[in-house]
Amino acid sequence: MAIGIASVLMGYSYTAGPFPLAYLGLGDLFVILFFGLLAVMGIVFLNTGEWMQEAFVLGLQIGFHATVLIAINNLRDHSGDALVNKKTLAVRFGVKFSRYEIATLCFLPFVLNLYWWFEGYKIPAMLSMFALPLAFKITKNVFGTEPSPAYNKFLGQAAGLHLVFGLLLAIGFAF
Repeated sequence: MAIGIASVLMGYSYTAGPFPLAYLGLGDLFVILFFGLLAVMGIVFLNTGEWMQEAFVLGLQIGFHATVLIAINNLRDHSGDALVNKKTLAVRFGVKFSRYEIATLCFLPFVLNLYWWFEGYKIPAMLSMFALPLAFKITKNVFGTEPSPAYNKFLGQAAGLHLVFGLLLAIGFAF
């Protein structure tokens, strides 16, 4: 119940209220926390009654890939956002920073697969690596294209990365 209420309040606070998160450069953190950590850890807690380290790692992986979408969106819109004083990370730190942020968010979940490998979950760690070419494609596209409506295609690619990585990881855990 507490997670649900907090999620609704934070959802409202994302673009509304006295301190809208999206306008303060906190949108990326919001997505990692609510679409990654709290979503995954909350579901695990509801099913097990425990806060587990495995859920934390998985929540980071899912949250990082979810955040790729908002980071691409913010990079695409950085010029317009600056005009309306929406201080996203892309506005605050610039295009170069945003490109590296997107690359980092794309690849960190694959690095975190080392956790699964060393915990003995080798199949999920290996199977989810089949999504790695999507991360390379997104990164190449973002670094090779100036922010523009062309980024709409990259948003679709990021959604695909998020979906494929998560599905492959889930399938791997099923074995």
